[in-house]
Amino acid sequence: MDSQLSRLTAALPAPQPAHRFDWAEAETRCGTSLPADYKNLLDAYGPVGFDDFLWLLFPGDHKFLSLSDEGGRIVGEYLPAMDPTIDVDRYQAWGITDNGDYCLWEKTTPNPDDWTVTLTDTGLNRWDRFPDLNVTGFLLRLVERTLESSVMPLADIDLPPTPSVAPVHT
Repeated sequence: MDSQLSRLTAALPAPQPAHRFDWAEAETRCGTSLPADYKNLLDAYGPVGFDDFLWLLFPGDHKFLSLSDEGGRIVGEYLPAMDPTIDVDRYQAWGITDNGDYCLWEKTTPNPDDWTVTLTDTGLNRWDRFPDLNVTGFLLRLVERTLESSVMPLADIDLPPTPSVAPVHT
């Protein structure tokens, strides 16, 4: 387990036993490889949401949180509806928030482990890029309440005083 995931699980233990996804099938359904930290995170936590606010997309069938289905809609339908000039091939969704913000990877390199964690609001009016963070590092900052984001300003979000994680009922 990498140090960021160890810190995250120490701060916020997984609410359910470790889960094993079929990552080969998931990557086939998404049409792309996925970052190792994201796969390790989901294997450790399973389908979850953080602070009843940010929900991870995950492999499998779920009406709102399917990595391939909802992730495909976010990138293939929602983003271009707001900005028809957007290059949808540059993005892969990994999460959504209760405010309607999109959590994406910007495919800045061929290596998924080097993709840029990116946030945008529903209207694509604000964008934050975190080139030095992976998804686990991003969530660790959310849990530690040290995340600095114009899309998700922590002072403006009704987060619980104590971070929480909850399983998604599939």
